[in-house]
Amino acid sequence: MAWYDAGTVKVTVNSATVTGTGTKWLAGARQGEAFVAPDGRLYEVLNIASDTSLTLTKPYRGATATGQPYALAPMQGYVKELADRAAELLPALSDIGTAAKGTLTTSTIDPITGRVMRNADWGFGGANGVAADQNILNNTVNGIYRSGSSDEGKPDRHTGGAYFKMGWGSTYYGLLYNSPITDKWHVRTVNNGAANSWKELVTVGAYGLGSTGAGDVASGDAFPGGSLDTASVGSGLYYVPPAEAQASGLPDRVLKQGVVMHRQSGSGGGQIFVSFNGDMVVRGRRSNGYNGWREVLTAGLYGFGGAQAVPESWDAQRTGWYYKSGAKPAWGGGAFFLDLAYNTTYVNSGLRISTDPYTDNFYMNGAVSGQKTYRDACKLVHDKNIVGDVTVGSVISQGSNVSGQWVRFADGTQICYGNQNFPGNGWNAKPWHYPLAFISRPAVTVSGGGDNGGFAVAPILEIQNTGVIFRKVTGSVENDNWADFFVIAIGRWKA
Repeated sequence: MAWYDAGTVKVTVNSATVTGTGTKWLAGARQGEAFVAPDGRLYEVLNIASDTSLTLTKPYRGATATGQPYALAPMQGYVKELADRAAELLPALSDIGTAAKGTLTTSTIDPITGRVMRNADWGFGGANGVAADQNILNNTVNGIYRSGSSDEGKPDRHTGGAYFKMGWGSTYYGLLYNSPITDKWHVRTVNNGAANSWKELVTVGAYGLGSTGAGDVASGDAFPGGSLDTASVGSGLYYVPPAEAQASGLPDRVLKQGVVMHRQSGSGGGQIFVSFNGDMVVRGRRSNGYNGWREVLTAGLYGFGGAQAVPESWDAQRTGWYYKSGAKPAWGGGAFFLDLAYNTTYVNSGLRISTDPYTDNFYMNGAVSGQKTYRDACKLVHDKNIVGDVTVGSVISQGSNVSGQWVRFADGTQICYGNQNFPGNGWNAKPWHYPLAFISRPAVTVSGGGDNGGFAVAPILEIQNTGVIFRKVTGSVENDNWADFFVIAIGRWKA
């Protein structure tokens, strides 16, 4: 080998450490080599610490110096070490025996412990699996086996392919079976000599699981059979194209394209369908037939769980909470309303409860039988509006003016009452006007007193819609001077 002398070195008297500049000792130097030092002596290399640092077996004896030339010289120790290693290898090579000449046992199924395995033994590394017993369960040696259509114990409806056998002899092991015809994988285990049934492994896209696109029936992505009513379909998540959705009896308002979660168990089962616009409907299967679709409420649908739902019109709503702006229908009510539908034929043939925004006005409407319209709204009476304006829905109105007090009722009844004083003489044929007029002559009651402590009797000369006229009785002590009367009139303010 060539001597290594790249770079320069720094040496220090009485120090075993040598420092290099421009050196690559990790690759170019070896332990045991001779260090040809600047002082002309040879030193043995004890250790290579890095590309620029090494240690000698003995301290440097020359003078301290920097930037000095040097050399690393290989010694005969390499040759001796190589001879020793070769001597150790020869006995191991002799143990191989005839394997070195290619005279190994040619059996393709050989479970003998310690036997050297050749290429294609037990199916490993070969183009074909092991052709063995046609009864799959009789092949108890671990390996890769071919499978044909006449094999026994293979998964149902699967022909051709291959299978792995792995485990402990014939008592505890597992089988992994592949069928290239159906592109399916199955597994089977044997527990204490008893074989369990085959189970299909689910791959990406099978039964729609893990699929990202709208594939065809063969890929397992699209629901097979042309309609969601098709029976004996494997459980999974499927894409439903428009043609299949249209033939599946979905509700009219649901978009006829989406995905379905399908599960069938014998004659029973169920489906959850989600359209591409977010509608969700469900149905169950019983006695080999599906029930009708039922719509699933989501937050905000028909106003439930949301801020509001804006209907398309005032008068054709399903049950729900709604808000509608703009001019109200002739039958009235509020802009915020709760519709309780009776059926789906006449959607609003039930009940409506509504309120005006930001007010205490509440209304109820009953629908007209057999028609998509409501009866006129009834304003509800409560503690905030029972006394108010009877012309806009209150039960009682009341007030007063210079003539007296009045009370009106929503049914048309009106009561007026007040006090009329006639001081001194000369008050014959004097009027008292009601606080509010009646639509017809009311019933009037008068009581009062006069001077001298007597009771003043003042016959009413005339009762009118707007008041009464008193006639003074002359010749009476009580009526010759002042008189004070209290009047009550009861009648109607509307028909």
